[in-house]
Amino acid sequence: MTEGPAPEVCCDRSTRTFIDESFHSGETGPGTYLFAAVSLNVSEQESVRQRLRAALPGKLSRFHWRVDSSETRAVATAVLAGLPIKGIVIVQLLVPARQQERFRQHGLWNLVVELKERCCHDLVFEARESAQNKRDQDTLSSIVRSGVAGDRFTYTFGRPLDEPLLWLPDTLVGVYASNHHHGDAQYWNTLEQHPEVVEIPPPKR
Repeated sequence: MTEGPAPEVCCDRSTRTFIDESFHSGETGPGTYLFAAVSLNVSEQESVRQRLRAALPGKLSRFHWRVDSSETRAVATAVLAGLPIKGIVIVQLLVPARQQERFRQHGLWNLVVELKERCCHDLVFEARESAQNKRDQDTLSSIVRSGVAGDRFTYTFGRPLDEPLLWLPDTLVGVYASNHHHGDAQYWNTLEQHPEVVEIPPPKR
Protein backbone atom coordinates (compact mmCIF):
# COMPACT_ATOMS: atom_id res chain seq x y z
CA MET A 1 0.00 0.00 0.00
CA THR A 2 1.06 3.58 -0.47
CA GLU A 3 1.42 6.49 1.91
CA GLY A 4 1.40 10.21 1.17
CA PRO A 5 0.66 11.72 -2.25
CA ALA A 6 -0.84 9.90 -5.22
CA PRO A 7 1.36 6.97 -6.29
CA GLU A 8 3.66 7.51 -9.25
CA VAL A 9 2.36 4.37 -10.92
CA CYS A 10 -1.38 4.82 -11.42
CA CYS A 11 -4.02 2.17 -11.75
CA ASP A 12 -5.06 1.39 -15.32
CA ARG A 13 -7.21 -1.09 -17.20
CA SER A 14 -5.12 -3.96 -15.81
CA THR A 15 -6.19 -2.94 -12.29
CA ARG A 16 -9.47 -3.31 -10.42
CA THR A 17 -10.44 -1.43 -7.26
CA PHE A 18 -12.60 -2.90 -4.49
CA ILE A 19 -14.51 -0.61 -2.13
CA ASP A 20 -16.19 -0.86 1.26
CA GLU A 21 -17.39 1.69 3.79
CA SER A 22 -17.93 2.16 7.50
CA PHE A 23 -19.65 4.68 9.76
CA HIS A 24 -18.38 5.40 13.26
CA SER A 25 -20.59 7.29 15.68
CA GLY A 26 -19.14 10.10 17.72
CA GLU A 27 -19.26 9.73 21.50
CA THR A 28 -21.32 12.89 21.99
CA GLY A 29 -22.05 14.19 18.50
CA PRO A 30 -21.52 13.61 14.77
CA GLY A 31 -19.55 10.64 13.55
CA THR A 32 -17.17 9.75 10.72
CA TYR A 33 -17.98 8.13 7.38
CA LEU A 34 -15.14 6.17 5.76
CA PHE A 35 -14.60 4.65 2.35
CA ALA A 36 -11.69 2.27 1.83
CA ALA A 37 -10.52 1.37 -1.67
CA VAL A 38 -8.02 -1.36 -2.46
CA SER A 39 -6.56 -1.72 -5.96
CA LEU A 40 -4.74 -4.74 -7.35
CA ASN A 41 -3.69 -6.07 -10.70
CA VAL A 42 -6.33 -8.15 -12.47
CA SER A 43 -3.75 -10.83 -13.24
CA GLU A 44 -3.19 -11.34 -9.49
CA GLN A 45 -6.85 -11.52 -8.47
CA GLU A 46 -7.22 -15.29 -8.41
CA SER A 47 -4.03 -15.91 -6.46
CA VAL A 48 -5.09 -13.30 -3.90
CA ARG A 49 -8.52 -14.93 -3.58
CA GLN A 50 -6.81 -18.23 -2.86
CA ARG A 51 -4.57 -16.65 -0.22
CA LEU A 52 -7.55 -15.05 1.48
CA ARG A 53 -9.58 -18.27 1.54
CA ALA A 54 -6.58 -20.28 2.79
CA ALA A 55 -6.06 -17.80 5.64
CA LEU A 56 -9.61 -18.10 7.02
CA PRO A 57 -9.50 -19.49 10.57
CA GLY A 58 -11.61 -22.53 11.39
CA LYS A 59 -14.98 -22.73 9.69
CA LEU A 60 -15.36 -19.03 8.92
CA SER A 61 -16.83 -18.29 5.50
CA ARG A 62 -15.29 -14.81 5.22
CA PHE A 63 -13.37 -12.12 7.04
CA HIS A 64 -15.78 -9.53 8.44
CA TRP A 65 -14.12 -6.95 10.67
CA ARG A 66 -17.24 -5.82 12.52
CA VAL A 67 -17.92 -9.26 13.99
CA ASP A 68 -14.51 -10.94 13.92
CA SER A 69 -12.47 -11.69 17.04
CA SER A 70 -9.22 -9.84 17.68
CA GLU A 71 -7.32 -12.96 16.63
CA THR A 72 -9.17 -13.17 13.30
CA ARG A 73 -8.66 -9.45 12.72
CA ALA A 74 -4.94 -9.98 13.23
CA VAL A 75 -4.92 -12.73 10.60
CA ALA A 76 -6.83 -10.55 8.11
CA THR A 77 -4.46 -7.63 8.71
CA ALA A 78 -1.41 -9.82 8.22
CA VAL A 79 -2.76 -11.03 4.88
CA LEU A 80 -3.55 -7.47 3.81
CA ALA A 81 -0.06 -6.30 4.79
CA GLY A 82 1.57 -8.95 2.63
CA LEU A 83 -0.30 -8.26 -0.60
CA PRO A 84 0.83 -6.23 -3.66
CA ILE A 85 -1.95 -3.66 -3.42
CA LYS A 86 -2.54 0.07 -3.22
CA GLY A 87 -4.93 1.42 -0.60
CA ILE A 88 -6.70 4.70 0.01
CA VAL A 89 -9.07 5.77 2.78
CA ILE A 90 -11.55 8.60 2.21
CA VAL A 91 -12.48 10.31 5.50
CA GLN A 92 -15.59 12.43 6.00
CA LEU A 93 -15.89 14.01 9.45
CA LEU A 94 -18.82 15.58 11.32
CA VAL A 95 -21.45 13.27 9.85
CA PRO A 96 -24.79 13.41 11.71
CA ALA A 97 -26.00 9.87 12.43
CA ARG A 98 -29.36 10.55 10.78
CA GLN A 99 -27.74 11.91 7.62
CA GLN A 100 -25.38 9.04 6.87
CA GLU A 101 -26.94 8.35 3.49
CA ARG A 102 -26.71 11.96 2.33
CA PHE A 103 -23.07 12.11 3.34
CA ARG A 104 -22.44 8.75 1.68
CA GLN A 105 -23.68 10.02 -1.66
CA HIS A 106 -21.51 13.12 -1.28
CA GLY A 107 -18.61 10.83 -0.43
CA LEU A 108 -19.18 8.78 -3.59
CA TRP A 109 -18.55 11.86 -5.75
CA ASN A 110 -15.29 12.56 -3.97
CA LEU A 111 -14.25 8.91 -4.01
CA VAL A 112 -14.73 8.61 -7.77
CA VAL A 113 -12.81 11.84 -8.38
CA GLU A 114 -9.92 10.77 -6.12
CA LEU A 115 -9.70 7.37 -7.82
CA LYS A 116 -9.86 8.91 -11.28
CA GLU A 117 -6.89 11.11 -10.37
CA ARG A 118 -5.04 7.86 -9.66
CA CYS A 119 -6.23 6.37 -12.97
CA CYS A 120 -8.45 3.82 -11.19
CA HIS A 121 -11.52 3.40 -13.40
CA ASP A 122 -12.85 -0.14 -12.78
CA LEU A 123 -14.60 -0.18 -9.40
CA VAL A 124 -16.35 -2.93 -7.42
CA PHE A 125 -18.55 -1.78 -4.52
CA GLU A 126 -19.78 -4.05 -1.76
CA ALA A 127 -23.50 -4.51 -2.35
CA ARG A 128 -25.98 -3.33 0.27
CA GLU A 129 -29.77 -3.62 0.34
CA SER A 130 -31.56 -3.25 -3.01
CA ALA A 131 -32.94 0.22 -2.24
CA GLN A 132 -29.52 1.39 -1.09
CA ASN A 133 -27.86 -0.01 -4.20
CA LYS A 134 -30.42 1.82 -6.33
CA ARG A 135 -29.58 5.09 -4.55
CA ASP A 136 -25.88 4.49 -5.19
CA GLN A 137 -26.59 3.68 -8.84
CA ASP A 138 -28.52 6.92 -9.24
CA THR A 139 -25.61 8.87 -7.75
CA LEU A 140 -23.05 7.04 -9.87
CA SER A 141 -25.15 7.70 -12.97
CA SER A 142 -25.15 11.40 -12.09
CA ILE A 143 -21.38 11.27 -11.66
CA VAL A 144 -21.02 9.68 -15.10
CA ARG A 145 -23.30 12.27 -16.72
CA SER A 146 -21.34 15.10 -15.13
CA GLY A 147 -18.19 13.93 -16.88
CA VAL A 148 -16.03 13.92 -13.75
CA ALA A 149 -15.64 10.12 -13.83
CA GLY A 150 -14.09 10.06 -17.30
CA ASP A 151 -15.04 7.96 -20.30
CA ARG A 152 -13.36 4.77 -19.02
CA PHE A 153 -15.30 4.58 -15.77
CA THR A 154 -17.12 1.32 -14.98
CA TYR A 155 -18.56 -0.08 -11.76
CA THR A 156 -20.40 -3.05 -10.39
CA PHE A 157 -21.65 -4.38 -7.04
CA GLY A 158 -20.45 -7.59 -5.43
CA ARG A 159 -21.18 -9.60 -2.32
CA PRO A 160 -18.38 -10.65 0.04
CA LEU A 161 -19.44 -14.30 0.14
CA ASP A 162 -19.07 -14.41 -3.64
CA GLU A 163 -16.05 -12.12 -4.01
CA PRO A 164 -13.30 -12.55 -1.39
CA LEU A 165 -11.46 -9.50 -2.73
CA LEU A 166 -14.11 -7.37 -1.00
CA TRP A 167 -12.65 -8.61 2.28
CA LEU A 168 -9.63 -6.40 1.59
CA PRO A 169 -11.34 -2.98 1.86
CA ASP A 170 -13.41 -4.31 4.77
CA THR A 171 -10.15 -5.07 6.57
CA LEU A 172 -8.51 -1.80 5.56
CA VAL A 173 -11.39 0.35 6.77
CA GLY A 174 -11.44 -1.65 10.00
CA VAL A 175 -7.71 -1.21 10.55
CA TYR A 176 -7.96 2.53 9.95
CA ALA A 177 -10.97 2.98 12.23
CA SER A 178 -9.45 0.90 15.01
CA ASN A 179 -6.39 3.13 15.07
CA HIS A 180 -7.88 6.56 14.41
CA HIS A 181 -11.25 6.29 16.13
CA HIS A 182 -10.92 3.60 18.77
CA GLY A 183 -7.33 4.06 19.92
CA ASP A 184 -6.23 0.52 19.05
CA ALA A 185 -3.01 0.79 17.02
CA GLN A 186 -2.01 -2.88 16.98
CA TYR A 187 -3.44 -3.58 13.52
CA TRP A 188 -2.34 -0.27 12.00
CA ASN A 189 1.21 -0.91 13.18
CA THR A 190 1.18 -4.27 11.41
CA LEU A 191 1.07 -2.53 8.03
CA GLU A 192 4.56 -1.90 6.70
CA GLN A 193 3.13 0.77 4.40
CA HIS A 194 0.06 2.72 5.37
CA PRO A 195 -2.75 3.64 2.98
CA GLU A 196 -3.10 7.07 1.53
CA VAL A 197 -5.64 9.04 3.60
CA VAL A 198 -7.76 11.83 2.08
CA GLU A 199 -10.09 13.96 4.18
CA ILE A 200 -12.95 15.48 2.18
CA PRO A 201 -15.12 18.51 3.04
CA PRO A 202 -18.77 18.08 4.08
CA PRO A 203 -21.54 18.55 1.49
CA LYS A 204 -22.81 22.06 0.96
CA ARG A 205 -25.99 22.87 2.80
